[in-house]
Amino acid sequence: MRVFKETGERTKCVPQDQGADLVIELMGRRIGELRARAGKTQASVAEAISMHLPNYQRIEHGLQNCTVRTLHKIATAIGVGVGDFFTLPQSDRGRRGRPKTTPTSRTRPQ
Repeated sequence: MRVFKETGERTKCVPQDQGADLVIELMGRRIGELRARAGKTQASVAEAISMHLPNYQRIEHGLQNCTVRTLHKIATAIGVGVGDFFTLPQSDRGRRGRPKTTPTSRTRPQ
C-alpha cells in the first residue's frame, strides 16, 4: 500500500510497514515546507488555527499526531489543500533551527 502519492519525478513512496511514526514525521516536514513557501511563520499559523505554538511546532517536527480537522485548519491557514500534505517533502532531511542569514559587511571603527 502506498501512503504518499507519486508526484512528477518523485515516485518514491512510503511502504506501509514503516509505520505511522514515519508518516507523521514526513507529513510534519511537508507542512513546514508549505508553510515556509507561503511566507508564514509557525506562530502566525498557530494563532490562525487557535493552537498553542509549542503544540503546532510538535506537529511540524513530526512528534505529534493530529486530527483531520486540524489538518484542514492548517491547510486553510497556509492556503493549500489537505491533499498537498500527502506528497513527500522536497528536501530529504528536516529543517532545524533558524533560517541561515547572509553575513553583513561590518567595518570596525578605526
